[in-house]
Amino acid sequence: MEKRFGLLGAGNLGLSFAYALRKLGISFVGVNDILADRAKEASKLLNCPELKSHELAKTADVILLAVQDDKINTLYDSIKAHLSPETIVLIFSGTLSSSFIKEHPAVSAHPAQTFPFPKLNKNAFKDVYFVLEGDKEALKQIESLICAIGAKCIYIETKLKPLYHSMCVMSSGLLTGLLKSAEQIGESLGIDVKNRAEIILSLARNTLENALKENNFNSALSGPIARGDVRTIEENLASLTSYPEQLKIYKQLSFACLRIVEQKGGVSKEKIERIRKILNVK
Repeated sequence: MEKRFGLLGAGNLGLSFAYALRKLGISFVGVNDILADRAKEASKLLNCPELKSHELAKTADVILLAVQDDKINTLYDSIKAHLSPETIVLIFSGTLSSSFIKEHPAVSAHPAQTFPFPKLNKNAFKDVYFVLEGDKEALKQIESLICAIGAKCIYIETKLKPLYHSMCVMSSGLLTGLLKSAEQIGESLGIDVKNRAEIILSLARNTLENALKENNFNSALSGPIARGDVRTIEENLASLTSYPEQLKIYKQLSFACLRIVEQKGGVSKEKIERIRKILNVK
């Protein structure tokens, strides 16, 4: 018998994932969201009714809990009595594992992708990595679905999920913070909003494109650290003395980049040690 799916939480990721499954011909028995507008939109896109959470739990064979991490436990507790023992519970979380779900086969899945808005295009999940863990039999079924929408699956130890999510945050959200810090310097220089955004984003894009071209980060490193340009680094640090936040970021990231310089070679050990001393990172 074809499994019936239900969506609890029609936010950006939940709706995007459910819509991708719907495009495969998978049927949804219902959708629920605390926001009426989101529930209504999801109902139309998934061609299913809006249901109360306990009603949805009674009818779904696979239920997607696509809500914020701090609400997943509470939501599951509110519906678990209405779920069949065989119902697969799929949660979307970078840090929360499925281990708290004892009564049902459960899987925790996290896409290494950003969802600032619902992604409803054909290739929304193409080549996106999902990190999975959970019940072995349920994993087989969920992995099959994820691969069917064009994504890739990898597995990590349950206890390492928070560390994995830290990697994702540094690659995405904190990258935005770094660029914002650069923009604040541009603002103090009197460069207008449009021009400073274009300068910063162009540099960031070129760096990412260089890394993507070689599929590694070492080849993308450029600037005074890569050249071992001690004088320029000293001047940069001096220019940032009135910007303590940016100064700290500059030092910490430059220190991290020194490891790349050491791996690549081309800069003398003497210069590397001078730069390390100048940065004075502990």
